[in-house]
Amino acid sequence: MSLFNSFKFDKTGKIYLFILICISFTIPLSVTLNSIAVGLLVIYWVATGGVGQKLILVIKNKFFWLYASFYLIQLVGILYSTDVADALSKLEKKAALLLFPFLILSLPALKPKQLFYVILAFACSIFGLTAFAVFKIWQMQGSLFNVPNLTETIDDIIHLHHAYSGLYIVFSICSLVYIVNHSWNLLNMFYRAFTIILILGLYVMLVILGARMAIFISFVVLGLQILIFTIQKRRFYTLAFISFTVLIGFIGILNLPSTRAKLNEILFYRGVYHPFTPRLIQWQCCVEVVHENQAWLQGVGTGDVKPLLQSCYQAKKFWGERYHYNSHNEYLEELMRHGLIGLFLLLLALIFPLFISIRQRHYLYFYFLFIFMIACLSEAILNRQKGVVFYAFFNALLFMSLLSRKNKFQNLDIEEGKNAIVAK
Repeated sequence: MSLFNSFKFDKTGKIYLFILICISFTIPLSVTLNSIAVGLLVIYWVATGGVGQKLILVIKNKFFWLYASFYLIQLVGILYSTDVADALSKLEKKAALLLFPFLILSLPALKPKQLFYVILAFACSIFGLTAFAVFKIWQMQGSLFNVPNLTETIDDIIHLHHAYSGLYIVFSICSLVYIVNHSWNLLNMFYRAFTIILILGLYVMLVILGARMAIFISFVVLGLQILIFTIQKRRFYTLAFISFTVLIGFIGILNLPSTRAKLNEILFYRGVYHPFTPRLIQWQCCVEVVHENQAWLQGVGTGDVKPLLQSCYQAKKFWGERYHYNSHNEYLEELMRHGLIGLFLLLLALIFPLFISIRQRHYLYFYFLFIFMIACLSEAILNRQKGVVFYAFFNALLFMSLLSRKNKFQNLDIEEGKNAIVAK
């Protein structure tokens, strides 16, 4: 722990914070720029010295091995993969699962205000990206309501699937709402006003984007935040007012043409035309792939999922085969690749920290994990680098914040115990 105690946020600490902001800001924008920013973090880790001490710190950290085990099983999966090239590609995309815990868990935790800067940079980035796409469409079409496939058009402009942009926006909104509620005194007037405006802007972008799952998650998590905040502060009149406001907003969202069209698809479409039907076929194929290959325990390998899944789609005459659809469920994806062992490691890496976050009342980390876990139900989030880097980066940062808070309370309990002994 001496490394943490000796580290102060002087000039060196500001460089670390700047690098983290750069990584955060570039996650939605560009894989190349983000890789450069991550490279700077690696250089910083080495240049600040104490490499041996940092290595010992990481090796002794049981939580590092919890996160590392989920990456290491991807490595093991190569040994029984037929398509080694695809397996190596997956290993490269998921390298952040090992890299970020390794680097960040051996560096000092950020203070609440510094963590706010990192999240704010991420929120500004995804807002700017989606706002640019909306402005461009408005400029070309003269209106957003005349675009038949608005969600997909935005995807094409920003080169980011709405499953990821929606996830980014929801995390940004929920994180900023939580920070504003609990760290109001840490923010000056400018940051308070800017953050509130940014939250509203992000929600407008989320509604325009029309990502069904993301909008659903936002209502669930924000509702949970309001409920917890009300119980803690006992402001039941505030709960009633906010609930009424949310209801009006929800009705307004349902009356937007794009949202109403998606809702009509869910309520009135039947059979092959229902939006959930493709998902059911994909999930059925996932189970069949594991069963037919007798791979319940170990899976079919890191690189062999795609051809087996496409073969099942073809057998069922499912049009998803033409678009090379994946499982659209991270849990089933991992079950196919590495069987029940891989699924267990994934769930352990998510659920165990979730319980710790609840126990330590680190609700910001809880919301992050909760949002991610729900998003994994309808999308194979860790199948793309955009999802891997997002999860690995913020998971390591927020877990480090939780660990620092836990140590702080433990030290406080020790001091209180010593004082009680002295008093006796």
